[in-house]
Amino acid sequence: MYDYPYTISNTARAMRSRFFDMKSFSNILITHDFSSSEDKSSFFQARYDIQNEAIDTIYDLYLGPVEDVDALRKAMDFLIECQTDALDYAVEHTTEEIHEYMDINVYPCYDSVGSCLDTIIDFADNKIYNLNNQVQQAGIASTVVSLLIALSTIGLTILSNSQERRSIEELTLREHELQDALLLAQQASNAKKDFLSRMSH
Repeated sequence: MYDYPYTISNTARAMRSRFFDMKSFSNILITHDFSSSEDKSSFFQARYDIQNEAIDTIYDLYLGPVEDVDALRKAMDFLIECQTDALDYAVEHTTEEIHEYMDINVYPCYDSVGSCLDTIIDFADNKIYNLNNQVQQAGIASTVVSLLIALSTIGLTILSNSQERRSIEELTLREHELQDALLLAQQASNAKKDFLSRMSH
């Protein structure tokens, strides 16, 4: 649970949180005057790298359909492409034009990435919920099995003791029968000896 769906859920949620921040400030950052265009590009690239690392983690650990992560990667790549175009567009346009451009061309890309993340988070959360249920059911099943084993052991012990008691009683009865038979044999032998002794006189 912690190695797979839990990690995926946390990673995707952290990624989504960063995207909300990035979306909120992207308009301001694109119109902000950096010391050079490379600084502005590298600023955004650093954030893209963090997001792409998160996508790599999701690729490695996601237990859902691979199409979900493919869609996320595709949406992320398209967002980077659109936002890079917006950086170029911002060079020669007014702030108002840039805001309009962002509304039409860039923000929908953020929404697409967010939608992909929602799909992945929902799947991971459902997986966690199902695993929790399985653990609870396994716990109940193991408790029931333990009780059955305990009751069976007690029952077998009682049955074994009962059979042993019966066996002892049977052995005792046979011993008495043998003792009676031995006594009769001794009496018969004594009677024979007595008879022969009288006859010899």
